[in-house]
Amino acid sequence: MSVGNESSVSMENMPRPQDASRARRAVRFVVALLALSILLTGDCSTGRAQNSAPAAPSDDWPMESLTLQTGKTLRGIVYSASKEQIEFVEIVRPPGRPMYAVIRSLQPSEVKNVTTLPDALRKRSLQQFFRFRNRARIELGKMDNVELTDDVWEELPCRRYNGQWFTLWSTSDEETTRRCIVRIEQIFRAFRQMFPPREDPEGLKILLLGSLDEYSDFLARHQLQVRNPAFYSAPRNLIVAGSDLRAFGQRLSEARRHNESTRKELEKQNKAFSKRFSKLAEQLRAAGFSADDVAREKNARERLWRDEYDLAMRRIHQARRRNNAVFVERTQRMFQRLNHEAFHAYLENYVFPSEKFAVPRWFNEGLAQIFETAQIDADVLRIDAPHERLLVQLQDDLKSGQGLRLAELLNSNQAEFLRTHDAGGVQRRYLYSWGLAYYLMFHSPPQVEPVNEFVSRKRADEIKSFESFAGATLTDFEQRWRAAMLEMKPQQAK
Repeated sequence: MSVGNESSVSMENMPRPQDASRARRAVRFVVALLALSILLTGDCSTGRAQNSAPAAPSDDWPMESLTLQTGKTLRGIVYSASKEQIEFVEIVRPPGRPMYAVIRSLQPSEVKNVTTLPDALRKRSLQQFFRFRNRARIELGKMDNVELTDDVWEELPCRRYNGQWFTLWSTSDEETTRRCIVRIEQIFRAFRQMFPPREDPEGLKILLLGSLDEYSDFLARHQLQVRNPAFYSAPRNLIVAGSDLRAFGQRLSEARRHNESTRKELEKQNKAFSKRFSKLAEQLRAAGFSADDVAREKNARERLWRDEYDLAMRRIHQARRRNNAVFVERTQRMFQRLNHEAFHAYLENYVFPSEKFAVPRWFNEGLAQIFETAQIDADVLRIDAPHERLLVQLQDDLKSGQGLRLAELLNSNQAEFLRTHDAGGVQRRYLYSWGLAYYLMFHSPPQVEPVNEFVSRKRADEIKSFESFAGATLTDFEQRWRAAMLEMKPQQAK
């Protein structure tokens, strides 16, 4: 494909510099064809890439620095490092706006240099990060870094992934499997940010079933009655999730292939522009046009092509971003429940195993809901903003005058949570568990040691145990908690 028809231009039909409308129409027509990037929803949303300026040096916060191979330098602190990956917390302080942190997962090959702090300053920097972590954002991983092998799960052909925190089997297509893996790894990084691992077990398994029929067959085969699209089996240390991933993944792959083909054709046309115009310039000169006329025609065509090329590339980029957003939207229900169950599994495997600790049911369920309702903002996971629906429901219940007392919540046993839980909505105990856990983690975050002590002992008296943990009588704490939750406003993802 070529732009225009310069190869067949003759003296009679040669476009003149002063009237290039036909050439412009030809360019626009070809670019319009190239820019027809498939969107799964049939529209094209505009989205601007958000560039964060690196945090400036600060005397009140000692920071480490990490320089990428690209030359870009990040300031913050190295959260963890291994041969496989480096987790770096970039501290961003935009002028006139609230500070926030971005947790980046990098391959060692992407890093040129790291400048670390002495142990004392590093400890201080980490402590400051933990105090400010309510603004943390966790970046999405890279699909290309996911290594898959062919395997079988209960006679079902599948793809297997051996990760740092879990082993995953998937019956969905390769691209969708990769997308799911990087999303699950993103939420595990969020778990680690709030609760650094204390244990180093092996054996956590995740099974992704690529269709609802496969999920239903699995439940029937194992005689399970589960209404949610995901569940965690503690005895098997297995998370199982199911959705119509395969059918949706096929459409997503077709869109990606079309967009990639369009992008390559555009780049090909862009590289060939100078060669194409050189032929036309020869014909213009042979027809008697002056050098100035030829130069003006070249400049006009270059500007026209650059504008159309940039527009087409933006549309392709927007299509890619929109398709990623559609993937999040279509898989939202499955991932919300998977995040919920994955937190229970993470806490059991890596932080507070039940044979050593006694995590209260309300605390466990409340934290799981925080991650279940985490916001996705431009491929960045945010766990700091309160979920609008839950916050409004809780505020309405608190205002009713018949709200649940915290004493009743703290004394709730597992059976009471199971009886009140409904996959179609959030019942009162779950709602209050979410509100209490959110307040403790983000509004008045406790230090690590009190949390460890709180879950380490078998509690003969739940009320006294909580008062010791909170450092206040339950009456005083409940008064402060209710006031804070009623004053809280839903936050928009930024």
